Amino acid sequence: MCKNNVKFLQFKVKYIIERQQKIMYNILKPNERKSDMKRAVLFLIIFSMLATLCLCACADVESEDEGNTQEDVQLSWKDQQFDFGDQEVVFVYVEGEQGNFTEISIEPEEDDGDSVVSALYNRNRKIEEAYHVDIVAVSGASSISGLSSAINNSLASGSDDYDVIAGYQYYDLPLATKGYLLDLNTLDQYDADYLHLDENYWGGNYIDSLTYNNRMYWITGDIALRYIGGMYCTFVNSTIYRDVMEETYGTIYDVVRSGRWTLDTMLEMSNAAYKDNGNEVIDDEDRIGYVTEICDDSEAMAIAAGVKFSKRDASGGVSIAFNSDATTNFGSKYYNLCTSTGILEYSDNGSKSSMGNFAGENTLFVTNKLFQAQIYLLEMDEYYVIPLPKLDTDQEQYISYIHDGCTIFGINVSTDVLQAATASLEAMAQESYETVSPVYYNSALKLKYTRDDDSAQMIDLIHDTLTTDFAAAWSNSLNDIAHFFRSNAKTKSISSYIARASKTWGAKLDELLSDLDAASEAS
Repeated sequence: MCKNNVKFLQFKVKYIIERQQKIMYNILKPNERKSDMKRAVLFLIIFSMLATLCLCACADVESEDEGNTQEDVQLSWKDQQFDFGDQEVVFVYVEGEQGNFTEISIEPEEDDGDSVVSALYNRNRKIEEAYHVDIVAVSGASSISGLSSAINNSLASGSDDYDVIAGYQYYDLPLATKGYLLDLNTLDQYDADYLHLDENYWGGNYIDSLTYNNRMYWITGDIALRYIGGMYCTFVNSTIYRDVMEETYGTIYDVVRSGRWTLDTMLEMSNAAYKDNGNEVIDDEDRIGYVTEICDDSEAMAIAAGVKFSKRDASGGVSIAFNSDATTNFGSKYYNLCTSTGILEYSDNGSKSSMGNFAGENTLFVTNKLFQAQIYLLEMDEYYVIPLPKLDTDQEQYISYIHDGCTIFGINVSTDVLQAATASLEAMAQESYETVSPVYYNSALKLKYTRDDDSAQMIDLIHDTLTTDFAAAWSNSLNDIAHFFRSNAKTKSISSYIARASKTWGAKLDELLSDLDAASEAS
């Protein structure tokens, strides 16, 4: 028992240190950081004293009865003793856009020498050997929108052809309304509660946002490259920033840490960076402040600025919250940014134009998904990665959003290998966090070129504040509420548009929640 008390104290000390770091880089008010660090030191002193006392008190107890020191503590997946008799755990997946990230996240067919593929391949071999399982990946559809209909007949008949569904968030979340997926909050009833979803290799904030009425059907985290790479960020041309901005604003990291990285600051810098090439037309021959296609990054910018598409009450009930002052405030600032002289806008073509322009090294800012660095920025000598901007300096912390093509994992309610499936998922998540994510950051994304202490803190800040919003995540079932700013970024006054659409959004939400309740009863 005493060892567990010490482990608990050690855990609390670690938690406090990490919490203070997050406070420093999220709240970012100098006077608060100073007082919070004083509290952290005080906490550490107290916990160190308690740990010392506990160790001394435990010495005699352990010498008398060593058998009582083995208490239930969370073990690394490597320490778990499982033998599943070579059971197959079959994942059915749909591939997202721009690369086979979902497939290789589950099961690379071979080690092709690529550093990330090698890490994933070795991850699976270690798990399969240790647990005596066979991890299998099966493509369920050829298009990002095709998985639900492709496997509907199989799951509807109660088939166990597939054990784990690896879906595309935007299109496949509605599978939960069909009664096909197991409520992962009930795993203890099946002696299969091997998922430790409160650990930071699982996307806790994101997962919580997908749930309803304490029912959890989908999970994700570092197990998926589309989770790691799907984090939205701001890419910054370091040369332009140093040459044009640094003297006035300080380093980009100073701007972020001081809480000054806001939509207004982004607008100021974009306008200051703009330099016409002499033809008096904004084009890709100019030095651009901000380049965009005003597509999926628009909802990412909104959520990062504190916009709530929905809210929850004390009992967990969900309602539409989009018609608010926060939304109109963001709409006004986003309008100013998207109509400013420093911006170059392309038509939406899947980030090819905006990221291609930024890769040309003549644009200060672009906001996009982190994995785009792997596709477009490998030839850039150096660039900064920072969070998306806050609404204003009154916003307490930075908020990070994840792309709606994120790979999400649900378990077929009819699987006959539930224990093997949950144990394998947990092991894959843990091992991905420990061995795959570092390789992905430092090799595939080439962040080793900017991964000094400052940029590492920026990546950690983004990762640790990842979230989504229930209505934003379920947007496909809610008349595309999350896509509002894709078509209204240049609408100066959005209040009347929101008011007209609110009734439809509310009705769609009622229908969705009713479907989720019915699915729970059916399963």
